[in-house]
Amino acid sequence: MEVGGAVRRRSGNAGDAKRAIDRIHRDPYFQITDLDRRFAAISADTAIRIALKGADAIYVTLAQRLELSLVTWDNEQIERAGPIIDVMTPAQALEKLA
Repeated sequence: MEVGGAVRRRSGNAGDAKRAIDRIHRDPYFQITDLDRRFAAISADTAIRIALKGADAIYVTLAQRLELSLVTWDNEQIERAGPIIDVMTPAQALEKLA
């Protein structure tokens, strides 16, 4: 899971990363989606169409499939996915909630 790697890189602590993953799996507000062949193929098409890295295209494709906004700090995702989905920074998402 991307979250585990991100927490490990930022905190330097594998235990923190494992706790973050455990918390996500227990939280009823998170939905875990399997990456099957069909979803991978659609994500690959998205990567090709808007020139994104494969992993980034997975997030874009999932947001599109679930009809949700993509909230990210990744400028490349923001710039390239903007024409096909609603995408914003965490700060922008918080402003919408206020």
